[in-house]
Amino acid sequence: MKLKKKTIWNKLWKVTSELVRLRYADKSGLVECYTCGSKKHYKQMHAGHFIKRNHKSVFFDIEMNIRPQCTKCNTFYGGRQDEFAARLIREFGYKKFLNLMNRKHEIKNWSTSELIEMLTEREKELNLYRKGVK
Repeated sequence: MKLKKKTIWNKLWKVTSELVRLRYADKSGLVECYTCGSKKHYKQMHAGHFIKRNHKSVFFDIEMNIRPQCTKCNTFYGGRQDEFAARLIREFGYKKFLNLMNRKHEIKNWSTSELIEMLTEREKELNLYRKGVK
């Protein structure tokens, strides 16, 4: 049975979200919120976007646009964009930060094959991280 593009998209987001949170977790599964520094188990954290989810060109960008965030920062404080931006600039430099900001204006229509390829790669990476965390 052929999966619908939306089904693949949703599965890819679920895998990406867990991958982002596990990438930053220690061996006991604790991860620090990118914007406030609070620590919780990765299953209690969100994968927060700096550039909001409606910008499809950077939606799955785990290198710069998505970081672990606590529920408070991601949901109740709207992602704490000011602190998120400051941290990204410190981490990557202003030039790369501007590049990310410019990329949000790109039009990206993900093909089903692109989504499947990314999903396959991320599932492999996620399984490696799962083995290292309790």
